[in-house]
Amino acid sequence: MARLQIDLPETFSYSTRLQVRLSELGGGLHLGNHMLVAYLNEAFFHFLREHGFSGYIEKPGFINPEFSVLVTAETLYGESLRVDLALFENGPYGFDLIFRLVKESSGKEAARAKMTMLFFDYDQRRLERVPETFKAFLQKPAAVPL
Repeated sequence: MARLQIDLPETFSYSTRLQVRLSELGGGLHLGNHMLVAYLNEAFFHFLREHGFSGYIEKPGFINPEFSVLVTAETLYGESLRVDLALFENGPYGFDLIFRLVKESSGKEAARAKMTMLFFDYDQRRLERVPETFKAFLQKPAAVPL
């Protein structure tokens, strides 16, 4: 089976920090896989809030049809992670988020991920075009492998 590859961009447009809490550990006493999804959503919500968007309350909302994660290192209780993200155009209805999680103590990459988000009107149950107010945050798709 081919190994998943997620190419990283040359630059990231946003970074935030999250610390691994005891309740986020899995059976191996490291960051649980289920929490990676929560970390990425949390980082995206930080980005939205810091750029004047209320996030999931705003209309149209978001729907997430695609999500891939590549874990590259074990992350333990108490470690602080820098979560870098970049947003890229992906058609008229959405965008891709590329994430890199880095252990602050060592600078070692802990994970990388790609998430596709589409704008969705939950009242009408249909896709919506990317709002003009959001287009300014989107880069052209041109990832460079690192």
